[in-house]
Amino acid sequence: MRVDFEMRFTGGGRAQGMQFGGRPAVPTDLAERAVRAARAADTAIVFAGVTQDSSLESQDRSTLALPAAQSDLIERVCAANPRTVVVVNAAFALDMPWADRAAAVLLTWFPGQEYRPALADVLTGALEPGGRLPVTLAREDSDHAVTSTAPSDEDRLSYTEGVLVGYRHFDALRKTPRFCFGHGLRYADIRWRAAYLHADPTGRHLAVVGVTLGCGEERGGKEVVQVYAAPLTETGAAEHGRPEQHLAGFAAVHVAPGQERRIDIPLDVRDFSVWDTRTGGWRPRAGRWEIRLARSSRDVFHRFRVYVDRAGKLGAGPTG
Repeated sequence: MRVDFEMRFTGGGRAQGMQFGGRPAVPTDLAERAVRAARAADTAIVFAGVTQDSSLESQDRSTLALPAAQSDLIERVCAANPRTVVVVNAAFALDMPWADRAAAVLLTWFPGQEYRPALADVLTGALEPGGRLPVTLAREDSDHAVTSTAPSDEDRLSYTEGVLVGYRHFDALRKTPRFCFGHGLRYADIRWRAAYLHADPTGRHLAVVGVTLGCGEERGGKEVVQVYAAPLTETGAAEHGRPEQHLAGFAAVHVAPGQERRIDIPLDVRDFSVWDTRTGGWRPRAGRWEIRLARSSRDVFHRFRVYVDRAGKLGAGPTG
């Protein structure tokens, strides 16, 4: 069959890419087939996500939801089999109203050409998932700090959210996300045992904070230790346009079966400073601080109270 077509560009437009081809007719009962297969299986796996041509720098998204047909498929398969794993292949945060009904959710981003064997190893337990969320997944689209990128009538787009974006925005508004920044699960049984904070003996850093990790005998695994710094003020940092806490450091470590590891994370003056627009530099924010040793932004293992003086040193001021 011969097909002739003509394409023209007018004005300043340009083509970033074009695909042309044919495909057979898609059966209308694919969802029903999937539900029947899931109902008969011990475990169901649903692959969802977006295509490369629908995730472009030049194309803003109007919603964080998956295509309606995919969301409907996930809902129906989860209802048919409670042991359903949803694998999401997307490069950005998504709305997941079905997450609580799935046995597990694996966010794989855009992993590259070794995706197939790597995914098989993670799903079968041969390898750890290992990752932690670099974004916050909200329960509702409206919970995000920015819900529209449309400019004003004067073609201006104001970034009024300031520094309160991501997990900082959710902290400021006391909103509970679906999955918080830094969240992630693993197969290994890794226990957090003892937290500590002390001066850096080398003098290169302000202090060192850390934890001792212990791993069960069955298998080793990866853990990500995170440290957040939170200024303790009378009225709350968010009311002054500053985050209530910020990530000050982290360390990703592998703990072997039956092994115990001590993890040190250095803290510097910069971690307790704010940008001074008058001087064009970082200025220590004197006062009481809380150092949070955590598994994620919402899962804190231990808290330390310290006092930072105007010189950017851990002083002898009030820490209670």
